[in-house]
Amino acid sequence: MMRDHEKLNSVHCMRFLAAAAVVVHHVTTGLGNRSVMVGAAGVDVFFIISGIVIGLALIKEEGAYAFAVKRVIRVMPMYWLATAIYAFFRFGVWGEQPPLDLVWRSLLLIPHFGTNWNPIYFPAWTLTFEMLFYVVATVALLIYRHHAFATCLVLFLAIGVLRIAVPGSTTGAIFSTGICLEFCAGMLIAQLIAKEILPRRQFGTICILVALGLLWKFQSAVVIIREDPLAFHLARPLELGIPAALLVWGVLSFEDSPVFQGRFLQLGGAASYSIYLTHIITIDFTRDRLARWGVQAMEHAASMTCMLVALSLIVGIAVHRYVELPLLNWLKNALLSHRSDDHQHVSVSLSAEPIDTPH
Repeated sequence: MMRDHEKLNSVHCMRFLAAAAVVVHHVTTGLGNRSVMVGAAGVDVFFIISGIVIGLALIKEEGAYAFAVKRVIRVMPMYWLATAIYAFFRFGVWGEQPPLDLVWRSLLLIPHFGTNWNPIYFPAWTLTFEMLFYVVATVALLIYRHHAFATCLVLFLAIGVLRIAVPGSTTGAIFSTGICLEFCAGMLIAQLIAKEILPRRQFGTICILVALGLLWKFQSAVVIIREDPLAFHLARPLELGIPAALLVWGVLSFEDSPVFQGRFLQLGGAASYSIYLTHIITIDFTRDRLARWGVQAMEHAASMTCMLVALSLIVGIAVHRYVELPLLNWLKNALLSHRSDDHQHVSVSLSAEPIDTPH
């Protein structure tokens, strides 16, 4: 049985594995290998886990102020820092000139609707969905705190299923919100966790194997969202979201396994957000330095893959330890320590939030 405030070690460690998968994906594709795209599904696993975290917070009926502040300080300061560093590199070293519109939209994560807009630091496209999820959840807490879970689930289901037209579009474009259904899947898993319903290991193993097979089979779905969102609105959540949910659900059956209590996986899980935010900076900076020294990374693909993946993980863990944690602790003390009404629910660490069972 799971006890109050018991951390879900299995799901916590899955964050690290998801972050590492994304790193491998970006390293290999950057070196010209586009035959294997399955690592990009780490993003879908992140969305499932985010649904679990937020779902458990809503089940606990966390106060709206603490909920909103915790999510903002967890995501935005580190994102702003990563954007500033990457912008300096991209515009200072590479000599690109950013339009002012791109700068403020990137910092506030407000897309330029109806265009092929990407933030300055392109991995942040996932954060636009995360922040939308947090906004809807906060509104649900404000409107109907005692039924915030159901309210948020219904609202996000509608956002994910409905084909919402982009205002002013002349091509019939719609918002690519189908991926929001992955958050909803995580919320449903959160409800099972809250009721202490977890799969047995045999069934969990089957779920994991089926999930891995489906992720491999449908890995091309990572690009469908950009190819034709009108025709493939639900392609990614159906082809990658479902196996990602099965994977996380299956891993929960191994919650008591000593493997998920190891220091390295625990540290990697805590550092997963920093790894995700810093890995493109690490990859691009390293490749640029090597090129200036006359070393072409694509000519040494195998060794460069190992080096860039390892370096990205090391940098991400170091940034978590020496930048993210001190910053989060300072912000938590400044913005949350005096809120006695919600303080009992305050916990900043996963980047930095452990996944706890509800009261």
